[in-house]
Amino acid sequence: MAVSTYRGYSSVNRKGVNTALHGIDLIKADLANHVSTPLGTRPGRPRWGCVIHDMLFELFENDQTARNIVLSDIKRIIRSDPRVREVATVLVPDPDSHVIIVDSTCVEVETDMEFGFQVPIGG
Repeated sequence: MAVSTYRGYSSVNRKGVNTALHGIDLIKADLANHVSTPLGTRPGRPRWGCVIHDMLFELFENDQTARNIVLSDIKRIIRSDPRVREVATVLVPDPDSHVIIVDSTCVEVETDMEFGFQVPIGG
């Protein structure tokens, strides 16, 4: 049986008292938490979070400059996590539900295992 390298917890979308997460599930939760947090809203951590929340309208209008700024910020977030390296990230706007989906593929450094995660923003 493989021993999980990373152990932690997340109470987001988890019912009950078992909030433990391990391995890639923990990495996905940590990255989603970072992207889901508006930049500058975490007390004592003014550079924590993502700029996507400030640029939702521009993204729905297909503003390429805004798209590049947001993608650059998401790549910064992924690079800040030493457990992973980014393979590809795209933004998928859904104007009907007013949601931008951050769809990213990463590789877990220690096991070289590729995984994807999606984070819906807005709505």
